[in-house]
Amino acid sequence: MSNEPHPHDHPPGVHTPLYRVLGGCSQDLIDSVERRLRTTAAPHYRAAEPGLLRERVARLVGAFLEAACNGPEPFVAHVQRLTEERIGEGYYLEEVQLALSALEERAWQLLTQHAEPERLVGQLAFVTGLVGGAKDELARIYFRHKEHAELRAAELQHKLDELFKGTEQPDALYLIRG
Repeated sequence: MSNEPHPHDHPPGVHTPLYRVLGGCSQDLIDSVERRLRTTAAPHYRAAEPGLLRERVARLVGAFLEAACNGPEPFVAHVQRLTEERIGEGYYLEEVQLALSALEERAWQLLTQHAEPERLVGQLAFVTGLVGGAKDELARIYFRHKEHAELRAAELQHKLDELFKGTEQPDALYLIRG
């Protein structure tokens, strides 16, 4: 087990060993995640304006690096906000999960290349826990929206049923035609 404390055990703003490794690779993280999103079958990311996608990836990486110093709250809060935004823009759950997976994958690669061996396992565990918690929150938000949409659809169907109830009177139609 690693002797490294979790990043949130440090005073806010203090750069942890995890931040020192990944913060020094922030452009690499941004480039890698952006490239991955552009080259996958995720239609919304492929169609996004280059500047907009890069800005969004940079904010995601920034929140991720902030969590490396100050604990998971900034990253989870960022993922909550972006999830609401992406739902409003019609993104699929899998597309947003892909962005998080690409970030986690590249962070792992960079850590295995640059981290101190005695800290590596703890740092990988923190990254996985951080991204995993964010994915859990992402899924909760998507499913809450799905449940709300299904409830709304059922309400509308009930209103339509009530609206058209009694508009057809088979006996009366038979008498008129017959």
